[in-house]
Amino acid sequence: MSSANKEYQHFIPQFLLRSYSHHFVCPQAKGPSKKCKKHKHEKGKYPGDPLVNNLCLTSEPYTLEETPVARVFGQLDMYEDMTTSPVKKHRRIEEMLGKTEFDASKIFRRITMAYGKGQPDIWLSRTERNLLRKFLFLLKYRGSGFRRRFYHGDPESYNSNDKELLQDYMEKHGFESPLDVWFHNLETIMTLETDEEMKWAGEIKKRMFHNDAMWFMTHVQCRYMAICTPANPDEEFILSDNSYNVFEGPSTFIEDEETGERAGSFHAAFHEFAPISPRLMLVLRSHAFPVPEEDKIPSVREQRDDMRKQCFEKFYGADVKSMLRDLPVKKATNSYSEIIDGVSVLKSGHSQRHSKDDRFCFKFFPIETVHVRKINGIFLDNCYMCSSIAFGSQDAFLKTLDWWLTEPCTTGKIVLGEYEHIHLKYLKNLEAFMKSRGWGKELVYDPQPTPQVRDIESYRLREIEFHRRMERMGQHPELFKGPFQEKMKPYEELGGSWTTLFYDMHQSSLMLKLRIKIDSWSQGVDEAIRRRNRTLLVEEYMNLPCRRFWLYLRQCRLMVLTDGKPGLIEDALNALQGGIEDELTYRKEFHISVTSVTDQVSAVYDSLPSVVVNRYMYEASMMDKVGEASFMRQYLRFLLERGRPE
Repeated sequence: MSSANKEYQHFIPQFLLRSYSHHFVCPQAKGPSKKCKKHKHEKGKYPGDPLVNNLCLTSEPYTLEETPVARVFGQLDMYEDMTTSPVKKHRRIEEMLGKTEFDASKIFRRITMAYGKGQPDIWLSRTERNLLRKFLFLLKYRGSGFRRRFYHGDPESYNSNDKELLQDYMEKHGFESPLDVWFHNLETIMTLETDEEMKWAGEIKKRMFHNDAMWFMTHVQCRYMAICTPANPDEEFILSDNSYNVFEGPSTFIEDEETGERAGSFHAAFHEFAPISPRLMLVLRSHAFPVPEEDKIPSVREQRDDMRKQCFEKFYGADVKSMLRDLPVKKATNSYSEIIDGVSVLKSGHSQRHSKDDRFCFKFFPIETVHVRKINGIFLDNCYMCSSIAFGSQDAFLKTLDWWLTEPCTTGKIVLGEYEHIHLKYLKNLEAFMKSRGWGKELVYDPQPTPQVRDIESYRLREIEFHRRMERMGQHPELFKGPFQEKMKPYEELGGSWTTLFYDMHQSSLMLKLRIKIDSWSQGVDEAIRRRNRTLLVEEYMNLPCRRFWLYLRQCRLMVLTDGKPGLIEDALNALQGGIEDELTYRKEFHISVTSVTDQVSAVYDSLPSVVVNRYMYEASMMDKVGEASFMRQYLRFLLERGRPE
């Protein structure tokens, strides 16, 4: 396409940008009407045209600018194919996005109008709520970061961590370029009908790239929406290129100790965000946070506790906290339930089946300065690869920047990892911008070493193989109903199944990864303290299901046998070496009649808490097979013969 015909396309819709805009007034216009007829103006800067106040980050030094809405937060022909298309194929995506934006804009307009009228809340139908959820994911997935991820002309040039998975998908479905996959995924999401029976959840996994399909499902199902507004009328929320991609939660980076390669490791989102206007913010809050009216139901509370442990505490420890944990928001109320004695119960005449006629009440939650600043601080900390930071009031923005550059790194400014140098340069440029305006303070930031590990690539390949197996398991569950191989019988005896295996393998590999990282982080610390930390970690792991702890012990043994480079999960399964801990479950080692073994083993498991079984397995795994092992065999035989251990 010739440069003359190139079209500027937004990754943040113009209807949202207008909420941050003001009308241009010619500085040379005179009189109360401020009309101007004789002066020349820049394109897009005629009296009455919508402009956005922003800090331009694309050139140094950073400068404050007024940019037309039509020329901010986008780029030329963002959805253009890399090959010339006579039928303008790339237009299809932009046109579909335009239709989705139009439908979503009506909901956003209702929200802003309700707030502007001083209403305390707004009611949305289930259909509207579902559309809003889907649109928020599209704001994330259509953005500049994902264009960078997919904008490649051939599979080999794609360089994200899931490269092999995407190449598999492209080969299977006949896609020629990663860009084609991006277009297909966008189209799949936009045409997806989110029905009340949740049939869409199975449909989307069949229709689009599996990893991104699972991510979409997590985004719309594992968080609830709340609308926040600053309690102080002089405070505002900022907006950047990636505001709809930013999350609040722990994240870690690792560095290969041999090659120096750096990469992101674990991350988990407590909150995600979607700015509506300088005064309104949609917050997506994880279901892992307590919900008092639901948590009085034991099964719901247990499910929530397990989610928090699996998603957060397992990787970051039981003391991991969200900086917004005390954000004063609640789940939307609805038309089919009510709170009685502090418990959410169905209203009379309503069933548990969802209906398109269900309605949800979203309150406008006023939040104090501390929370407004934290949200803006999270945005600012993630702007190091952005083009602009938009705002409504210049005074409010400069006050926010003044606070953030000097606050003691509670909302970021921790410089490490893959983009360390870019991040630091961005912070220094912000400091220089403020000093150019007479700012007399100093930037506060925290440079930290990136934790080192051995062989980043082996970790990545194991993740790839895990995702392959999970996808196969979802697509062909019948393949995973046969008996386990002999070497995996102990896992089955400990309560494992094909349904749990690959998740447990993934989790056990992450357990081992955390064990390695703690050792790496504590290099140079007194060895007694390091031993204590290892012991505390293992004792924490002992509270997990026995089947998963058994896999963890196997992974530890494999790491020792392969010098820390176990390779792919497929190889790991074939190479797993049995240990003395298997004697807890491996029945054929005991000279007991087969007819009585099942009941006796079951009695052991029924009588012993899982933490005790795990401790026996751990102690057995630390023994040598010649000496202490014989004692452990005798003791285990004693347990089996008694049938009811102490």
